Amino acid sequence: MKDNVNYTLDMIGAWGFGMMAALALYGVIALGAWWHIGTMLMCVAVAKAELADARKEKADDSGWSKQDDHMPYPEE
Repeated sequence: MKDNVNYTLDMIGAWGFGMMAALALYGVIALGAWWHIGTMLMCVAVAKAELADARKEKADDSGWSKQDDHMPYPEE
């Protein structure tokens, strides 16, 4: 796999939202902050979406190429 920035950013987002979900779960169980149940569910949903997008990026495996970076000027 070439340097795929989108895959890396998706994985960072998945880990970040996964950690926020874990902290919200800790708050719900250990501290009795029941109002964070919704926060935890939203973080889990976003983490799952980020993981699905990361898997799609990894399966694409095309990476970034200089030619795909810009469109050439149309010929007149």
